[in-house]
Amino acid sequence: MAYPTISSAIPQRRYQFGDFTLVVLSDIESTDSAHYHYLMGIIAQGKQQPELFISLENQPNSAPQIQLRAEHNSQCLPGGGPWKNLDSFIEDALRIAAKLLNLDMQAYEPYRLQ
Repeated sequence: MAYPTISSAIPQRRYQFGDFTLVVLSDIESTDSAHYHYLMGIIAQGKQQPELFISLENQPNSAPQIQLRAEHNSQCLPGGGPWKNLDSFIEDALRIAAKLLNLDMQAYEPYRLQ
């Protein structure tokens, strides 16, 4: 299973982006083998759980990398970084989400929820 197995995390920000809610987590403790810096869960309208994750993960012997995680697979995404902080991760993750969800960032500008 490629979904992250999260035992605890701290929600940092939430965004509305078209018909999707995006939740950004940090301080993630997981029971799987990945070491997450940040996770962005993408939740479709009417759903309770994310169906897609964008993660920033530590990789052995290399710089952290962005991964796309779905139910049964994961994929390393090229480019981006270096991700020095939460804001730089969110900026890249929002761009990735826009492409994945076929949302024009000008027509469907993501806005932060309280």
